[in-house]
Amino acid sequence: MTPEAFRKKSKAERYQLLKTKGVFLANRLHGGFQIGLFHIEGLYIEVWKRFGLNIIDYIEPVDESKVRDDYLDNLDLPEL
Repeated sequence: MTPEAFRKKSKAERYQLLKTKGVFLANRLHGGFQIGLFHIEGLYIEVWKRFGLNIIDYIEPVDESKVRDDYLDNLDLPEL
């Protein structure tokens, strides 16, 4: 799947895809958000939730270079 194809899906469709096929990799904190990193069909996806609320604000693909910068100390990335 390409990042563009993923972005064309609704937030509900993105969430369902991650629930059924995504592999959770790591969490990080940024500002008032808890951010979960997932891997699915050759993509890295971040899920942004506000602290204290169980509401997803964003579900977006991220570049591998950004993943390495933000999560490098916490995980071992699989090859795509």
